Amino acid sequence: MGARFDLSTTEAAAILRAYGIGGVRDVAPVAEGSVNSTFRVTSERGPFVLTALERHFDRTFFAALSGILDELAGLGAPVSTYLRPPGAAEPVTFHRGQAVVVSRFLGGGSLQTLSSERRVRAVGRSLGELHLLQAHVDASPVPEWTPPWRRLPLLAGALDAAFTPAEQSYLRGVLDLGASLGCDGVEWGFLHGDVFPGNVVFAEPDRAVLIDFEEARRGPLLLDLATALISCCTGSGGWDARLVRALLAGYRSVRPPAGGESRLLPLMLFVACAEFLFGRLADPAMGLSPRPMFDLLRSLSNGVPGVN
Repeated sequence: MGARFDLSTTEAAAILRAYGIGGVRDVAPVAEGSVNSTFRVTSERGPFVLTALERHFDRTFFAALSGILDELAGLGAPVSTYLRPPGAAEPVTFHRGQAVVVSRFLGGGSLQTLSSERRVRAVGRSLGELHLLQAHVDASPVPEWTPPWRRLPLLAGALDAAFTPAEQSYLRGVLDLGASLGCDGVEWGFLHGDVFPGNVVFAEPDRAVLIDFEEARRGPLLLDLATALISCCTGSGGWDARLVRALLAGYRSVRPPAGGESRLLPLMLFVACAEFLFGRLADPAMGLSPRPMFDLLRSLSNGVPGVN
């Protein structure tokens, strides 16, 4: 989070001119949200968000993602979209060799600073709307999700450094269970891929908008829900049952559980925890210890209050 890519007001003005936006007056780094460097740019046409795509940049992916988000927004999905330069077919431009994208600044604060049952319920509702509407969009150009059990061999060294043999054995057992059960009975589709408080903003008090789709994938929709539960409903004291119930109520008010989703949600929470853990192992530059995620994963054996 925050800005590692330096950007002056003059440089921001040059970038936004390519998008037909003039009168840039100020630029300031945004401390929350994307894992990329993000800036709020104030212009004569209002505020915009400029993101330097420092991680996982793929030009083909962003061209496809932009089209998918445009379609979803056209259907009424609560998602942010990328601007395109006039006459351009894709949203990405380059500055000093760095790929950048621009979107409108939605304002209203994020869940990171405005957390409450009411807000978390709104997040659940918006995620449910995204999952409902994505069925009408062709998301095939977006990469398919890679389950954590397939990533395990690539992270053997990092696991050895972070966990005891007994802890690794426990983790492997969880992943073996996930691999054996698979995702039968769970609908697959377009995932946000990184639903956490900094990636949700409130342009209106009860309307959550999902932003920063850089981790979007095609995978089990239940994984997005499990990720949101972990990110939005836990704290230093563990699970907050009030927030768990609020998020699930919001989600299910729009998209009731289908097939075996209610039964498989506890398992998907294990999978999502492993995803977080592996993400931290694979990218030490994030500065996040995998230990809290391992502890949370083990606590799942006792159940999650509010999940039924």
